Amino acid sequence: MDELDSFYAHAKDLAGACSRGDYLTCTSFAGFSLQCAFSARLAREGHSMSHPFGVEGFFYGGYPEAERKILIFLPSYLSQEDVIQAKEGDLQPLSCLRIAPKSEKFAAKMGHRDYLGALLGLGIERERIGDILVGENDAYVYIRKENEGFLVSSLKEVGRNKVSAVPADLLSCPYRPEMEERSFSVPSPRLDAILSGAFRLSREQAKQEIESGNVFCTSSPSRADAHPKPGEHISLRGKGKFLYLGEAGASKKGKPIVKIKIPK
Repeated sequence: MDELDSFYAHAKDLAGACSRGDYLTCTSFAGFSLQCAFSARLAREGHSMSHPFGVEGFFYGGYPEAERKILIFLPSYLSQEDVIQAKEGDLQPLSCLRIAPKSEKFAAKMGHRDYLGALLGLGIERERIGDILVGENDAYVYIRKENEGFLVSSLKEVGRNKVSAVPADLLSCPYRPEMEERSFSVPSPRLDAILSGAFRLSREQAKQEIESGNVFCTSSPSRADAHPKPGEHISLRGKGKFLYLGEAGASKKGKPIVKIKIPK
């Protein structure tokens, strides 16, 4: 069973458990390519990404620009906003840890590989680790909530540095991928029109890229007439990717204005 088959089967089981028991369930972290492949398979099998397997669900990584995300299935009494705004308890399945050297003055430089290696060295599976955002002297790591206590008590070293891991608010991380916000008008908020504006392509070129299988979406089908959801990552092979933020009013001519965030 390959990675997609395994993730798909596990997600289907979790959706069933959520439906039967009416409680929140969630998968392990999935990278961008797996999210896209999962969304595409759902569409092929006649499921909606907003209600995969008949249960309301959404991908979530702890902050809007997150690349690695878990798939959350919602019980009848919770909304996406309830989960995103929850800071602790059973409603919040993720945790954020700030990892910093105990003596910054004498600390050696640490990179993404160092932090990831230290976590994996403790026996934490890669699928339990989300984004790792690295600063000059520290890093913020997004993890599954149930691993928080173990890492706080067990993570003592990263590379040659003695470190401490302290829980932080999910949105308190000062580091983010460098992105700029853009706004532009579209005839309608369809995937081909948004892609055209984001990468400055003609509408026909955008359609050709989609039909050639070069466009990947984390939540919507990769069809020209699909309407992406706010918070969705969209990628064009060879050009890059962007975060779709949704509609932001209308132009003087009455056309929808959409907003995106795209790497600088």
